[in-house]
Amino acid sequence: MPLQTKVPAHVKERYERLAALREISLSMLFEELIDELDPHVAGPQEETALEMTA
Repeated sequence: MPLQTKVPAHVKERYERLAALREISLSMLFEELIDELDPHVAGPQEETALEMTA
């Protein structure tokens, strides 16, 4: 599902740099962030970002 938001340029640059360093997509980075911030949810209920790109 598409997700759109506006962020300051410096935040976008950091986000893209971190994803590149970890060699993951921006979608996977976002998913990891959500998993870390909300650990009480027991994993994805639908397709993960990785499955959507397959």
